[in-house]
Amino acid sequence: RIETPQHPFSEKPDTRINGTIWVKPKVLCEVKFAMWTASGKVRHASYQGLRADKSPETIVKEEPKAMTSKKPDKNKAIKGVNISHAEREIFPEAHITKGELAEFYAEMDEHIMPGIKNRPISVVRCPGGIENQCFFQRSKGKGMPEHIYTIDIKHDGKTHDYLYVKNVTGLVELVQMGGIEMHPWGAQIDKIEKPDRIIFDLDPDEDIPFEAIKLAARDVKGRLDDLGLQSFLKCTGGKGLHVTAPIDRRHDWDTVKTFARNLAQQMVDDVPDAYTLNMSKKKRVGKIFIDYLRNDFASTAVMDYCVRARTGAAVAVPLEWDELDDLSAANQFSIRDVLARKKKKKLFIYPQIRQSLTKDILNAVQ
Repeated sequence: RIETPQHPFSEKPDTRINGTIWVKPKVLCEVKFAMWTASGKVRHASYQGLRADKSPETIVKEEPKAMTSKKPDKNKAIKGVNISHAEREIFPEAHITKGELAEFYAEMDEHIMPGIKNRPISVVRCPGGIENQCFFQRSKGKGMPEHIYTIDIKHDGKTHDYLYVKNVTGLVELVQMGGIEMHPWGAQIDKIEKPDRIIFDLDPDEDIPFEAIKLAARDVKGRLDDLGLQSFLKCTGGKGLHVTAPIDRRHDWDTVKTFARNLAQQMVDDVPDAYTLNMSKKKRVGKIFIDYLRNDFASTAVMDYCVRARTGAAVAVPLEWDELDDLSAANQFSIRDVLARKKKKKLFIYPQIRQSLTKDILNAVQ
């Protein structure tokens, strides 16, 4: 749609251009490459996706600079936790430090903790920052601080230990240990076999326009509304959106998962060109994968106001449904944006509701 017959540069590029398809310079994309060549070109380039979180005017070619003396890292106490190397940039491109991440999570205490308190969690840890090795962790292991707890959970004859926290001090301790992303379960430890939320994760193929994902979120909401279930919206800080319906803790995982799958299957049956239940990237080309598997035992979903361990440091933000129209991307919110919304009292607060998967609802989506 943005193809142009002529190259958009002020001067003809000094390269072979036969067969090149030129486009109008309207979108910003991320490209991974091996090196700059002597003539100023990129070698072994590969397309990584579009970026909606930056302005093209801010993108410049980085040049090497002489190293200056580095200031020693300082420690900082946050919520009673000593954050070592608080000045270390864990998001180099966004210039966000370890201390700033800890401060953000501490500042968002009342909005984050209701969704992760006393729930098993998986943690994405990047001790050296996002440009170094990152890994998932769900067991406490040795050497973790006192406010990070562990619980043995038995399911289908197998027992495994899982992490959980009780308060924001534990959350800040996870940051001290290199934690960036937290992914809670859909159930609490006191009733681990009975989930209290249903999550539909709308995961699009890379070429799907965001407007189509927004339509899919409205579709899920409409179907839940028709069943008498109130739902809430969250942009994930990645590519997709979550639609979540809180429920009373009455049914087991299999019942909730089956309900979510049946509703997702109805969507696929109604609009097969738009949706798929096949998680294979090859099978979902041009479609939105409705990930109902978030409702399985030990599955997780990204924490509210979680800073994603990705370039740009986008934040997963719950939203009012009437904010969906103006949403431009699922990764459009930064830490600064969230704190500005908090100052203006624009952060979404989950209402206290009681609703359940009744027999009539379960029968309606068989």
